[in-house]
Amino acid sequence: YAPDQPKIKFGAIEVKPPPGAFLQATQHGEHSLQQAVAEILAGHSYIADLFAGCGTLSLPLIDQLSELLAVESDSAALTALKAGVDAAGQGNRLIIKHRNLFDIPLLPDELTKITGVIIDPPRRGALAQCQQLANADVATIAMVSCNPASFARDAACLTSAGFNLDWVQPVDQFTYSNHLELVGAFTR
Repeated sequence: YAPDQPKIKFGAIEVKPPPGAFLQATQHGEHSLQQAVAEILAGHSYIADLFAGCGTLSLPLIDQLSELLAVESDSAALTALKAGVDAAGQGNRLIIKHRNLFDIPLLPDELTKITGVIIDPPRRGALAQCQQLANADVATIAMVSCNPASFARDAACLTSAGFNLDWVQPVDQFTYSNHLELVGAFTR
């Protein structure tokens, strides 16, 4: 029994995550990732958030954006993201796409206005999507990963296509474990 559905704030946007929604493990880790992504994408007005979930990494930026394209395969998470943005009066800045990016990655012609991308895939990474990003006219990518091996593979795909990996920041939010998050800044 819950008298009210739980809410979580991403920047100024309040989201009611659906049961089982993916969220970051700690507030400190989440905040560190959000700060790194904000630094990487500073100055961009048209951003795509790939594997967006409930908007953890992109919603803190929405006030600064002309348009946010949020793409996610979990329809309940995408619905929660949209409801939060609409309730905050920012719905005119948001476009959502329900899509399994593993099977049907966004193609370069679907990213024509986009100059910056957030990509935060599950542990297996996002090679198919990175191959499409490598051919897109995107200037900056903030890649977040909980798996250094898939991060390295996906980063190699991007760097071989002309992106520079400017920096990588580890975020140790899994205390007393050998797991960590990485966030990398890619530019060209």
